[in-house]
Amino acid sequence: MHRPASVWYLAVILIVLALGGLAGAYGFLSDPSGVGMGMAGQLDRLPVPDFTLPGVFLFVAMFLFPLFLVYGLLARPEWRTAAKLEAWAKAHWAWVGSLLLGTGLALWLIIQAFYIGFSWPIQWFTAFLDASILVSSLAAPTRKHFRKP
Repeated sequence: MHRPASVWYLAVILIVLALGGLAGAYGFLSDPSGVGMGMAGQLDRLPVPDFTLPGVFLFVAMFLFPLFLVYGLLARPEWRTAAKLEAWAKAHWAWVGSLLLGTGLALWLIIQAFYIGFSWPIQWFTAFLDASILVSSLAAPTRKHFRKP
């Protein structure tokens, strides 16, 4: 099956996001105080006692989920459990998941900006990845590739 360049680009961006998510999760889970990541001074601005919960979020939402979507985008497995979602969206579940991830990542960045500001280079890079996910997901060739009748 021929995949448009926009689908390959989306897969690569998701892999880059997953690698960053793994690095962030490791940093926060191995040192929940945030000292190792240079974030200890931000902890008093957050509604959590340490960085364990953000680390778990990074591991699940920004490492495991993007890798799961890469599998779905490239292998395009058909699962009965996803049939209702696909019927509603008229698109493969992995495409819908990519849009949901892009939207969720935008919300994550907005919440970060609210609590700790938006000044670290990693935030700008993550915003670039998020924009890339949304643009490549919404690109006409990608939508056509994942469209369901």
